[in-house]
Amino acid sequence: MDALCTILSPLEGLPRELIWMLLEYATESIHDLRLTSRAMQCVVDEFALEPTQFKLADNISIFDSHRESHYTEPPSALYLRVDVPETKTKLFELRLKLNDCMRNLTIHVKRDSETPYHKLLRKPKTYEYRILLTHQEIVPFYFHSLRMIIGRHFNIVHVKLSNNCTLITANSELLEGMTFRKLHIIIDISNLLSDVGIRLIESISNSSVRDVHICSSSSDPKNYALLDFDFGKFLRRLSSFVQSIHIDQYVFGGASDNTFFFGATNADWAPVFVDMFSRKLDKLYIRSLAYTKYLGSESGKVLEQRLPALGKKIWFYSTCETIPARLNYTKNRHRVKANGQYLSVKHMSRENETTDFSAPEEPHIFYAPLSAIRPFRQERV
Repeated sequence: MDALCTILSPLEGLPRELIWMLLEYATESIHDLRLTSRAMQCVVDEFALEPTQFKLADNISIFDSHRESHYTEPPSALYLRVDVPETKTKLFELRLKLNDCMRNLTIHVKRDSETPYHKLLRKPKTYEYRILLTHQEIVPFYFHSLRMIIGRHFNIVHVKLSNNCTLITANSELLEGMTFRKLHIIIDISNLLSDVGIRLIESISNSSVRDVHICSSSSDPKNYALLDFDFGKFLRRLSSFVQSIHIDQYVFGGASDNTFFFGATNADWAPVFVDMFSRKLDKLYIRSLAYTKYLGSESGKVLEQRLPALGKKIWFYSTCETIPARLNYTKNRHRVKANGQYLSVKHMSRENETTDFSAPEEPHIFYAPLSAIRPFRQERV
């Protein structure tokens, strides 16, 4: 602290904007600087209250709080998880403390311990902040404050689509104006209404998201006959805004038809996929290990012929058992492959390209117990 005080006078003499630029690159020092003088405290606090132009949090997750067994709030409550790198937690916590409306919210924080896994992958330690908004707090006033605190720039955003209109509206309002590279969508296809996904897509149309990962969560088989969700329409609209889509379909209890795909059986998906590639999309990866015959043999033949002829560098891969013949040929500079387990159509310049998706957390991890998570500063902030 003494060494810090010796340089305080020339530092205080700098223009405020220049001090803010220095703080942006040394966020871990803000608490020490606040203690040096009243003038510096004011400068730091002003910096903490300003909207950030840099990435403060890595990832955010938005989902229903009633899936967390430790909460007793109604299903309309919103649960927001924010992952912040250790080097930026002091700034993040100061932003929480200085924002008056955050004092009414329940906030918990969990600090990752450094493990051999972190060291091996050189993964920085992070803090996990969990913010709960009750039904009364799901209003624009709190959304504005949250956006001011967590920032507008992220790597990955996780959302869960449900039929709760309050929650889907909250999702849309929270994501408005945010920019992020990847969007991870968890879909419970058993009870999703048709317009829910479309409303989310419209809300992120200006978010500059490039990659989307869609995975199905557990579903209630008795609701299959009542489905009102047009997944094809959802994919078409989504393909107008993003470049790549990764789809994972997990096992659905009670859905025994091997042609099942996100609520539909024996559907012709070829026209949907071709239409998707005629838009902004140029990369589609589908993994449906439990239902490997969702793509019929005729649909597969259509994709073989039409995808290479679209006039763009296509990257397509899907699990598929309906094309038994082994294929390996080139058409219009696209390599077409099949071996009874998958169908692949890739431009020759992209053959070695991976799916480029970091493995997302499984849905149940979002609802991990809070036993190891302490309240933020042991109080309601």
